Amino acid sequence: MKKHILLFLLILMALASCRHNVEVTCPELAWDTLTHLYQQEDYTVPGISYQINVVLPKDSLCPTYTAIRQQLLDRLFGTSIAWEPDSLKLDLADAHKCLATYLKANQKALDKVVAEYAPDGVGEAQMATASLFWGNELKLSPVMVDDTFITFALFYYNYIGGVHGIYGTYYLTFNAQTGEQVHDKDFFLPNTEEALDSLLQTALMHYCEHNDEVALSSNYFETQYLHTNDNFRLTPDSIYYTFNVYEIASYPVGCHTFGFSAQEAKPYLNQQSIVYQYWKL
Repeated sequence: MKKHILLFLLILMALASCRHNVEVTCPELAWDTLTHLYQQEDYTVPGISYQINVVLPKDSLCPTYTAIRQQLLDRLFGTSIAWEPDSLKLDLADAHKCLATYLKANQKALDKVVAEYAPDGVGEAQMATASLFWGNELKLSPVMVDDTFITFALFYYNYIGGVHGIYGTYYLTFNAQTGEQVHDKDFFLPNTEEALDSLLQTALMHYCEHNDEVALSSNYFETQYLHTNDNFRLTPDSIYYTFNVYEIASYPVGCHTFGFSAQEAKPYLNQQSIVYQYWKL
């Protein structure tokens, strides 16, 4: 009997040790901030500026954090909304090297465009006249961190001449336990697109009637383009979609965020999904 008790205690101690090791290798989430501001004197093109501010999970022994970091760097620099140079090769193991490669590729692309615009060279006066004071701004930072989800907001602004630049915000949500990105198709049932479009239509009408800041009528929106777009942000009881410029309206209408409640979404959710469990439906 004593041998059985001793064996049982040894098993408990081994299990406790395993649990302790897991906690040690996956410490509380810590952040790594990368900030780079490049002015025109760093480049051959007058007027050019880059500003990149990135907040990333620090590398650790925890696979979750590593997976999230890699995906964020890939989205930010590898398939950037602002630029997609074919020659861009990234070493995602090193964020600073990744950033330097990104800037170098962008500068090469800018030089090529300028050469096509003015083969004999462009002076500062000509650049000013052509309104080609180019700028590229990227900001990435966490907006929600809890035991279930980690959500980042990626803001971009890109100006390469003309009347105005292009800007927008994309939300990227990750499973805090696995590090995998969560997409809306993962938690909505198949063949529910029309029902979800209807929920968004209702949400837009409510948004327009009650948003004093913009005081917009639904007549400004092209509602035929109003669909779930995977650019969402979750709260404990709702889901909000962001629609950037030109997605559902003209540029002056801007970017807008609206959504619907968990209870409204419930009939169209996969009950096995992490979102269904998160909302405790």
